[in-house]
Amino acid sequence: MKNAVTKMERVKRIMLAGLASLATCLAPASFAEPLPLTAVKPAPSKQEVEAQMLAIEAANSVVAAPELSARIERDLGAIRLAFPATEHIRARPRWEPTSLLVGIEPAVREKVLARTYGHWDAANRAYEIREIDTRMLQSGDLGIVILRFAQAINAPKIANEYAALTGISYAEPDTAAGDGPDICLVQHGSTNIYVFDDASGDCPSGCIEHTYTAYSTEPNNVAPELIQEAKKTDFPSCARWL
Repeated sequence: MKNAVTKMERVKRIMLAGLASLATCLAPASFAEPLPLTAVKPAPSKQEVEAQMLAIEAANSVVAAPELSARIERDLGAIRLAFPATEHIRARPRWEPTSLLVGIEPAVREKVLARTYGHWDAANRAYEIREIDTRMLQSGDLGIVILRFAQAINAPKIANEYAALTGISYAEPDTAAGDGPDICLVQHGSTNIYVFDDASGDCPSGCIEHTYTAYSTEPNNVAPELIQEAKKTDFPSCARWL
């Protein structure tokens, strides 16, 4: 089957993903050409990406709803202003939030390099593609393209859509390794509850200590409130993310 992945193939892809990230840092920027088929948007700010990822996680959506992500960005700013101890805690995505790794079959690689491969144009427009990085496609037989978007995406969901396209051998998130402080959003009607995980201790391998605090916000710009004696078990929907 087209999307079946053996253990060895998975290991190879992880290694190639690492090489892709390294190539992005070292290779000349001239190869990372902007996509000409849309008006290219700038890369989102860190604050925008954080808010969009929390919106995606909370709603299990493909991309963030603009109104929700805008509110989350405001809420986080208000919480960090009112409770400075939270300033260093940032939402930690499970995958690189604005990019996707795509394997290109040999038969269409020249078309991708020439920008004449059109099977992904509709998806690229829909998800606001910002850049098609072909550096890894030009480096021997790796056959990898990195798609970068002008917004955060639910990469596991979008990967399935790209993987089904003609000429695509696979598509997958550029997954994040390790552990660290994180944030989870829980919605109760109009109330947003933000659970902050202040993780510490050997976080590159898996944090040892976790201290949880939670804050509630309302949509009318009322000051955020600390939820006393909050525990992770109070918010079971966060188990997937924290």
